[in-house]
Amino acid sequence: RDAVTINVIALQEMIKFSKTLPRLESFVHVSTAYVHCYDRYTPEAIVRPTHDPAMILNLIEKENDESLAEMTPSLIYPWPNTYTFTKCLGEWLLHEEADDFPCCVFRPSIIGCAAEEPLRGWVDNLNAATGIVAGVGLGLIYPIAGTPSLKQDIVPVDLCANAIIALGWSTAVAKPSRIPVYNFTSGKLNPCTWGDFSYWMQVFFKRCPMKTNTGCPAIIATRSKMLRRLFDVEGRVRMTILDLLLRINGKKPKLVNLHKKALKGADVLAYFTGNEWDFESENLDALFNNISSEDRANFNFDIKAIRWGEYLVHYCQGTKQYALKDNSHDMAKIRVSMNRYKRNELFQTYSTHSFCLTKDWSGFELGLGSCFCHSSSL
Repeated sequence: RDAVTINVIALQEMIKFSKTLPRLESFVHVSTAYVHCYDRYTPEAIVRPTHDPAMILNLIEKENDESLAEMTPSLIYPWPNTYTFTKCLGEWLLHEEADDFPCCVFRPSIIGCAAEEPLRGWVDNLNAATGIVAGVGLGLIYPIAGTPSLKQDIVPVDLCANAIIALGWSTAVAKPSRIPVYNFTSGKLNPCTWGDFSYWMQVFFKRCPMKTNTGCPAIIATRSKMLRRLFDVEGRVRMTILDLLLRINGKKPKLVNLHKKALKGADVLAYFTGNEWDFESENLDALFNNISSEDRANFNFDIKAIRWGEYLVHYCQGTKQYALKDNSHDMAKIRVSMNRYKRNELFQTYSTHSFCLTKDWSGFELGLGSCFCHSSSL
């Protein structure tokens, strides 16, 4: 119900309101690149959903929350969640009803921290990939779904804002007769893998650990559900022991609950970290090449200019400083604390080296490919 209210009903109201504005120049609808994530290829076009938005709105009006919860899995299939499903419904609603004012659809992939503005690494929430960065830095997350070679499709939030501004202008000038769609993704134009992401997170957090940490930051990407559950159990045991130590010292235990929340967030993202898509991305690239050099400088959204190593280091720093409010500076003292809570050396060595191979087992890939989780501290 909440997803339909936010992504369909609210959009419908905005369309109605926009039709009352005689001098409206442009309408930019922000969707998501994952509207058709059940298909590996996503064109820059609005595709009809399996259900008509009017039918879904009728269900929302008639059914109670319990009935809707029971019907949700069958209604949203083959979408993985209500967010992507309702974003698809919203696009089709726009296609059907926004026929008398200039509009376009902007589809970003996973939105990450700022590349430049207002500050490098700026981020004010723990959504999406930022939750993974925080979980790794705090020692709460070890394995994620996927493989190191898969492309992670992150786009900086400030580039998204600049692109929306540019699209507002271009839509007002061009006044297209059909609704144009702009996928904003990085995987095709400037790819970066989860292996790269994992490497830079570990490099940063081993040198600049969190003030509050539960062990040596490490992360692997694996398709093996069994291996992920193994490390989840190990993490739960470790957090339980640390919570016990907190109780003994007269402090409130909180690590088990934080670990549960971190795993829940990782599970939500598993579908997206464990898969890879081919996004058509010509429209926005063409727009950037056609605007003036002055506008490119003032409203930069060139994803090809991002240097991922530098960006990911700033991402880790921004998550630590802005999202988690950790401004600690005594790194030597914190590293001592981090090493004190480090995983058992034998288990760490076994987990990070023994599984670094590729092996077919029961129809899925167990191997971790190249993995950067070494037991030695920096």
